Amino acid sequence: MIGKLALRNAVRHGKSSLLILFFMTAVGMVFMGGNSLLLTINRSLQEGLRSSITADAVIMTETRERMCLFGADIPSIGEFFTLPSLPNKGDLESRLDSLAIVKEYTPLISGSAMMEVAGYGRGVPFFGIDTQSYFSLFSGVEILEGSSDFIGPGILVSQSLAREWEREKGEPLRLGDAVKFSTLGDIGFSIRLIPVKGIYRYSYSHPLIDSLVLMDAGSARALVRVLADQTRDSSPEEASDLLNGDPDDFFSADFLSGDRESEDILSSLNALFHESPPETGTTEGGWHFLLVRFAPGSYKAHMRNLKAFLAGDSLQVLDWRQAAGASVSYAHFIQLFFYGGFSLILLAGILGIVNIMLISLFQRTVELGTIQALGGTSRLVRGLLNREYLILSLSGGLISLILSRLLFLWLNGRHILLGNSVLNMVFGGKPLYFPFSSGLAAMTLGICLATGWISSLYPIGKMLKLEPVDALKGGRDE
Repeated sequence: MIGKLALRNAVRHGKSSLLILFFMTAVGMVFMGGNSLLLTINRSLQEGLRSSITADAVIMTETRERMCLFGADIPSIGEFFTLPSLPNKGDLESRLDSLAIVKEYTPLISGSAMMEVAGYGRGVPFFGIDTQSYFSLFSGVEILEGSSDFIGPGILVSQSLAREWEREKGEPLRLGDAVKFSTLGDIGFSIRLIPVKGIYRYSYSHPLIDSLVLMDAGSARALVRVLADQTRDSSPEEASDLLNGDPDDFFSADFLSGDRESEDILSSLNALFHESPPETGTTEGGWHFLLVRFAPGSYKAHMRNLKAFLAGDSLQVLDWRQAAGASVSYAHFIQLFFYGGFSLILLAGILGIVNIMLISLFQRTVELGTIQALGGTSRLVRGLLNREYLILSLSGGLISLILSRLLFLWLNGRHILLGNSVLNMVFGGKPLYFPFSSGLAAMTLGICLATGWISSLYPIGKMLKLEPVDALKGGRDE
């Protein structure tokens, strides 16, 4: 009975009901559209990074600083932190082989260097990889020229870097060209000339990723001086002690005769100036990370199991978002920005609905006063009004879902590609897509119902404070 009366009142007061429906529909469509875009951004970002850069999980030595694949994930001062090498990598790999949730893995070295070729130079991040396992782990890496299965020193340059070099020099970067890489570490410079073995492209585009150079592990290890189990053959202090000795000692008979002590001195000098001979593409030596690909199953469950498996080993497990770092994984900030903007829109919508309800109820004081005068309790009036606004809120939510569904179908059918480079990067270079899911539809209805209920609290409360006699007078004192 009350439900029918509430429906009749909602229809009878058409003007105010239409305005409330408009606000509810607008709130629902904004929430539905915004969250649909966020789902697309998160999905594109996750698929692109996990298939190209981060894999499913990353294992590294535990640190106090927040780290990612590109170093310390700390703005402005990240370059002052050094990535630790993995201890007991062989034992760790043997343990992972026995873990059913791990499908495959590959080790990785990370660093940054100044890249120079034919007078053109720029700073680049680089990954030292195991060429035998890296490319089988990542389906999102495409070799455009050359080969990824090379032996010895070599680099794979991104298509973006190759094009940049061609624009600057007026000629293409060719396979076999020698590229100079130089780094400045704790105890001096490292310089390597490494030939170009190929040109590649990641399926996911981002300025940082597009400038990434892939190189053999030996060359990367020489540039960043990463050693197995975080040990060094010669410490900086030992090497620097040579500079405090007598220069004539370097020309002594013992030194020139090549005895054991002189060989130690030469080794220390090489450690000091980073002039050790270039290593080949061997997988022996230090590594910074192990990138893991999970077997099919629940991603969250696999992450929990892997963390529990490695607990107490002074290791930490990063998920794909943590491994990518804040500079790449920006979807979280976009989500915060959207919800901040939506909160302002929702607040404006609630204020608008409150005003409409106040005006509508003021015009209906005689009607509501009559109900109270005939014995209707405040609870009855409150229930009647709540049901009325519930019907309007639910109707507005359903209308917003219908309109959103039709709009999404139209937009998705047009396969819109964004020309703006920043927006194109956000969506992974793919056409604009708006998914419609039952979960998101249920959330939209919930938001509309909650908005209607919150908006009705003040107007209904103010109305019920009127005495029946005053309500019969239209809310005016005579």
